[in-house]
Amino acid sequence: MEQYRITEPADLLNEEGTLKQAGWAKDLLLGYDRQKIKVPKFRIKEWDYYCILCESYGAAFTIADNAYLGFVSVTLFDFKEPKEITKTTMTLFPLRSLNMPSTSKEGDVVFQNKDISLKFLRRQGQRIISVDIPSFTKENSLSGSITLHQPPSLESMVIATPFPKSKHAFYYNQKINCLPAEGELSLGEQKFLFQPKDSFGVLDWGRGVWTYSNTSLLILQSNQHQVFGHFSGKAILDNGQEIRVRNLLGFAEKVYNRW
Repeated sequence: MEQYRITEPADLLNEEGTLKQAGWAKDLLLGYDRQKIKVPKFRIKEWDYYCILCESYGAAFTIADNAYLGFVSVTLFDFKEPKEITKTTMTLFPLRSLNMPSTSKEGDVVFQNKDISLKFLRRQGQRIISVDIPSFTKENSLSGSITLHQPPSLESMVIATPFPKSKHAFYYNQKINCLPAEGELSLGEQKFLFQPKDSFGVLDWGRGVWTYSNTSLLILQSNQHQVFGHFSGKAILDNGQEIRVRNLLGFAEKVYNRW
C-alpha cells in the first residue's frame, strides 16, 4: 500500500485534537501544539534521545517527560568487551516542568540536580550534548561534551501516526540520522574521543499521546531491548538505484511500554 507523504507545513492537530493528516515526511513540517491536545496532561509523552557511536564505543542520552514520570539516563557502551554502564534518575510528576521544546529545530533541554547535569543545546548547525555526573560509577565521574553537526540540507525521517483505539492518541516522531560527532567524554582518567570521520549520532525526537490498556496487575511496565551490531545488505530507492551497506555499525530496538 502506498504511503502518504506530507510535503507542506501545517498544524499537527485540528481543533478537535485529532491528527489533521497521517503520513511521513523528510522534515518536521507539522506544528506540535500541546494546547490542542484533548486528553489529560498525564497522558502526554515527550522525549529527546541521542545515541552517538563509533567502532569501539558509544554513548546514549535521554531526557523524557512522561507527565507523571520524568526519566533522565546516560549510557556508555564498550563494544570490545562488550559491556555498558548506565546511570538513570527519575522524578515524579514533572508534568511539563522539563520544558521539552515543541519542535526539534530550536530550544534547549536542561536537567540538573545533585546527581546529574545533562544539557541538550541547540545552536545554528549544531546540537551540543553536555554531561556531568559526579558518581557515574562507584569509582569514577563522567563529564564532557559532544557536538553533533547538522547541515541544513540533511533530511530526516518523520512520521505522524494515529492509534485506532483512540482518536485523540497519536505518535509524532523524528529521527535525524548520520550527524557527524566530535567531542570527548571522560570516565575518571579514561577518555572517549569522538571524531567526525568515524563517529555519528542520531536524534530520536518523540511527542505524543499513547493509548493505555491495563490488562495486568502492573500499572507501569517498561520492557526495552537494544541490539548493537553491524548491518550488511542493500536498499533500493524509488528510482531503482541500489545502495549496498557492508558492516555498518548500528542498533535495532524492540520496546514495550505501559505507562
